[in-house]
Amino acid sequence: MKRRDRGLTLIEILVGIIMMGFIGAGLVVLLGRAYESQYMLLGQNGSNANARQAVDLIEDGWSASGVTYPGLRGATALANGTNASDLRYTCTDSAGTSHTVRYVAYNGNLIRCLDGVLPVNGKSVVQNVTSLTLSYYNWNGTSWDAPVSIPAAPASIGAVCVQAGASLKGQNRTVQGIARLRGQRCTITASGKVF
Repeated sequence: MKRRDRGLTLIEILVGIIMMGFIGAGLVVLLGRAYESQYMLLGQNGSNANARQAVDLIEDGWSASGVTYPGLRGATALANGTNASDLRYTCTDSAGTSHTVRYVAYNGNLIRCLDGVLPVNGKSVVQNVTSLTLSYYNWNGTSWDAPVSIPAAPASIGAVCVQAGASLKGQNRTVQGIARLRGQRCTITASGKVF
């Protein structure tokens, strides 16, 4: 008897190539989905970080050239012109100089103006900020009044709810914080918000 060495037939080779093609296509789809997920997560994390940075900067202030400028928590009063999307307050820096600070979302950035009026004269301090929404709480001596979007008497405002929206890589996030202005006592509103 004569023994033959067995090799692969053409059909077996074609079936193997087709199987490898399906496996390769599956890997390409899997990698594509992984990159899409990573892109989406980067957008979510980036927009969340930008919104959080905007709220923290407004509430806590900043330092420049060895001088510390207080945020809303160190503000002495709100300035006229403050409304639901344009925050203006007065404060005294660490060198003892009084300033009017203005924050506004403008052209996709959070703009800060120091002793200026127009956002175009301000400094872009946080990028990708698409919205700034403010709610103002008045302390009437015994309790906090309901929030308003435009204060009738800015000097009587005791707390501000700051909401910043940011968008990066198609992902939108909104972060909110509440800051009491200097000299207001802590209390709890009927809705459970602590000031």
